[in-house]
Amino acid sequence: KWRQEGRLESELKELDDFFNRTKLPRTPVNYIIKWVTDYARETGVDGFRIDTVKHVEEEVWKVFNEQASIAYEDWKKANPEKKIHDDAFFILGELYGYEASGGRKYFFNDNPVDYFDYGYDAMINFGFKRHAIAPYKELFKRYDGFRDSLLLENPKDPAYFMNYISSHDDGQPFDAARERTFESATKLLLSPGMTQIYYGDEIARPLIIEGTQGDATLRSVMDWDTIDKDLLSHWQKLGKYRNNHPAVGAGSHHSLEYDGPGTIFARWYDKNGFKDQIIAGAGLKDGSLTIDVTRVFKDLTQLRNAYTGTILDVIDGKVTVQVNRGVMLLESL
Repeated sequence: KWRQEGRLESELKELDDFFNRTKLPRTPVNYIIKWVTDYARETGVDGFRIDTVKHVEEEVWKVFNEQASIAYEDWKKANPEKKIHDDAFFILGELYGYEASGGRKYFFNDNPVDYFDYGYDAMINFGFKRHAIAPYKELFKRYDGFRDSLLLENPKDPAYFMNYISSHDDGQPFDAARERTFESATKLLLSPGMTQIYYGDEIARPLIIEGTQGDATLRSVMDWDTIDKDLLSHWQKLGKYRNNHPAVGAGSHHSLEYDGPGTIFARWYDKNGFKDQIIAGAGLKDGSLTIDVTRVFKDLTQLRNAYTGTILDVIDGKVTVQVNRGVMLLESL
């Protein structure tokens, strides 16, 4: 094939250069590592999601992840005008059954494996769909604890997790009947940790299809003609807020004093000179609500409710905010 395409010599030279530089043996797996990590070197893709990590030996993943990072750094050096950030390459792994609640290790019977020791930055969390049954306050506090626990187990090698509520091969999603769609969005997008939105979560795409077998029921048609526009707007507002504020997914979580349904909380993020802070509420009663914001926004005279877009005056350290769909999302202007 290479000879027919007129690139045999260049491809063989690339292989020679790779093996001379890395000192890796010329085994089949190392040829594959070279070719797959070339995606990062040639396109600038800044991360891989790997499915499924248990099917490959841990030492192979260590080499693969090291070479993927090197490949991405090579691309950044060769394309300084194209890179959109200077973060390191990111490796996300899937291993069915891994849960953030169990810490860094996954137990194969009596043989625990810490995939973070082999170059993984994050693992998909298969526990969120069950944990999401909990009330908002309990859920957010619990996931803040998981986040802190993973980071503290080995501060020099941070570990992260990614939550989901439904997936392409998980037959027990949080809301299979799509009866708690707004709650699903709020809990997933306001919980500490990374998030994965499965296609159709944001428009209540059916997950129970008559006549299907196996996973097919989870992979129904994305019917744009039957969109629940209110639900889509809810996902969009929460998603935009999360995207604009690293504190939502990666910040330190603190529950604020509040006597009512749901929870009001603050989150602070401070890393590499970048600071972010928010106050948000979930599971609240719709209507007007007055809250004290001095713990987070001590000197500000105005805030914005990102859910409604309304500008709020801070009077004597308090704001009166309108709660919609059980949510309020405060941010500085």
